[in-house]
Amino acid sequence: MNKGHFRKTLSLAAMVTILLCFPASYAQKTTKTFLERYDLSTTVINPDTAPTDGIYSWWTESTKKEWDDYGNEPKADEWLYRPEPLGFRGNNFQRFYIHFDKVSKFSPTVYQVEARSRCKDEYCHIKGQIIIDSVVTYNSNENSENNWYDDFLVNVTDYGTIHAHYEMKAYINAKPIARLFGHSSYSYLVHNDSIYYDAMEIVADGYENNQYSGKWVYLATNDTLTCNWGDFRIPESRDLDGGCGGFLPIEEYYDFGWKSYIDLERHAWVADPAHEYYLFLSHIDEDWWKITEEESHKKTPKVPGSYSYAHCFHYDLHGNHLEVYETGTMDFQANGTAIDSARQVYVATLKDGGTATYVFNYVSPSRWRLNKKDFYFSGIKESFSMEVAETSCKGCDKTRADELAKEIIKAVGGSIDYEYKFHLDTLTSHKLQWSFTYRDGHTDTWEFYR
Repeated sequence: MNKGHFRKTLSLAAMVTILLCFPASYAQKTTKTFLERYDLSTTVINPDTAPTDGIYSWWTESTKKEWDDYGNEPKADEWLYRPEPLGFRGNNFQRFYIHFDKVSKFSPTVYQVEARSRCKDEYCHIKGQIIIDSVVTYNSNENSENNWYDDFLVNVTDYGTIHAHYEMKAYINAKPIARLFGHSSYSYLVHNDSIYYDAMEIVADGYENNQYSGKWVYLATNDTLTCNWGDFRIPESRDLDGGCGGFLPIEEYYDFGWKSYIDLERHAWVADPAHEYYLFLSHIDEDWWKITEEESHKKTPKVPGSYSYAHCFHYDLHGNHLEVYETGTMDFQANGTAIDSARQVYVATLKDGGTATYVFNYVSPSRWRLNKKDFYFSGIKESFSMEVAETSCKGCDKTRADELAKEIIKAVGGSIDYEYKFHLDTLTSHKLQWSFTYRDGHTDTWEFYR
């Protein structure tokens, strides 16, 4: 913000010092008037959309597209959708989701909140309050020669930041399990005497809004975890966020819930071997809050059902390194049989330095059985099918590449009827997850979504 901006600090508490020598009574009166006049609930604290007509008339089409690329098309030409908040919980930056169902104004300084949260497979209902502490406003009509925003704004009289603190509780099956508390802030603007979410700098590096920084405390154990979230960026995310222009989790934290948060533009070309894999991951968490608390915590459902999945792994075969991306479906039948159908893309780095890419059509009739948390699974060799649908070769001998494809099929088919013992990590109405720990100690997980 330009230092030439005329700034007024508005506080709910008694002011110790007032900027630019305005009397304390003026600031207090202005704050009271501001909070009484405007309802922040659906236009600042929990806006599904942000207005563009008139306010953001200076936005270019590319600017609007960048907003829309977060996952939604414009509702209309004058409105743009706001993405869901990003968040983490705990020292390992485990991904934390929160969706605000309802925010309502209880008094000029108090807003009641109803929300839902998710962290791994823990789904909670959230209830509580946001209490406004202070408002810092920048008057766009004062010192306009030093106010670069005035070149773009139309009928915007004020913009600034609202500071608050929040007190909430998390519930599972109507039983409180944790409390949340901390500080929050919201950037706003006033246009034609209506207050809105401030998206003036949406395409600027480091843009953020609606920031929450606080703690999640389990009531039963008093275990206290850092729990932060926000729009576009997360406060205090430190080395989790490796992005420059926008938020981007670094690979070290992918296994803590961030694998599905992929910059799909890296793989936007449909011929990219990983495109369908990342496309699947990018859609896993859409509308997660529509899974109700009752569905998530009811009696464990049965395994049988139809699932979709995506998996990525790598290994070496005869001196060649293989990177594998697969997307497919798994149909578990109640009689203990299953059908595993997948599109597998193998990206092979050959020992002679070339690269080969294969697309395999994979079908494996299988058997399964469950014994408590032990999930046993094996293919049926005589019914197994793995065929090459497409091959491309770069800097390698085509004949050698074709031979490697046969070796891959032989290696997979040779062990297809071995019964593997997996650990059943998760079984809910919408997800099945199993894991396998190898001799070298590393663990792979497979996630299946109904």
